[in-house]
Amino acid sequence: MLNYVFSLTKFLAVMMIVFVTLIGYFVSFTPGFNWTDVLHLIVGVGLSSAGALALNQYYERDLDALMERTIKRVLPSQKLKPRTVWLFGMILMNAGYIYLWYYLNGLCSLATILCGMIYLYLYTPLKTRSTLSTFFGSIPGALLPIMGWLAKYDSISDYSKIFITHHLIIVLLALMLFLWQIPHALIITIRYKNDYMNAGMKQLPIVMGDKTAYRHIFFNIILMAFVMVIPYLSTYIKEVEYVYVSTFIHGMLLLMFVFYLKKKTSASLIIFYRSLLFYLPLILCLLLLYVFKSVDYFK
Repeated sequence: MLNYVFSLTKFLAVMMIVFVTLIGYFVSFTPGFNWTDVLHLIVGVGLSSAGALALNQYYERDLDALMERTIKRVLPSQKLKPRTVWLFGMILMNAGYIYLWYYLNGLCSLATILCGMIYLYLYTPLKTRSTLSTFFGSIPGALLPIMGWLAKYDSISDYSKIFITHHLIIVLLALMLFLWQIPHALIITIRYKNDYMNAGMKQLPIVMGDKTAYRHIFFNIILMAFVMVIPYLSTYIKEVEYVYVSTFIHGMLLLMFVFYLKKKTSASLIIFYRSLLFYLPLILCLLLLYVFKSVDYFK
């Protein structure tokens, strides 16, 4: 029973969500941090994201029953009752929102609520209605670093100061997360295209074809590379080595995509998919490292 409940939370996905949120906290350009606040952020975001992921399985239970990749989940396989999953998800998600509001601040909690609402009540229903679901589905991920960023400040004067002086870095980080999620979602759709078609999904590769999806993936990788160089061009990061390493990472990602386009095999698709997954923590850690070097962060 407990392992079925635990599977609803998608532990690895929750860990990635928490990680990206923490990156937003640490790139705030305000030296120093509070370990207690970091712990509160981990708990609050962990609870709310686990609850949202559980609720997603509740709302998509009928679609999951139509796809081979999801038919063994707890609801399609009838290991748990839908009402139990709904109640579990609601309790976790709202506990996370309340926790963030009480222990951190209202704006962090509100941003987290917005993230969950867009994910559950805009992106999820759009998957069977419009190709725009891919783009709307990228918004919650873009909000993650903003949630972490807002967690560090607890007064109106703090917010006004950071919006005037150090807002660019978090905007760029959110934009990069938005851009990354599009090729990530598209390549998953291409991989499980038959499953998604059987379930009546309307994602871009299904409606407009793989070639259109490939163009989006290519241009998004190029845009990601450009976005991640801007911190250096705007003098937020002072070391030119950052540009070299960032360009190399994006070049390798583009190379993996070209390799997939040439081979068009399941193996090459998986290689590119895993490259995308590996790219995200790698580029975020690179950015964080050079932010730490550019600011006396731990003073």
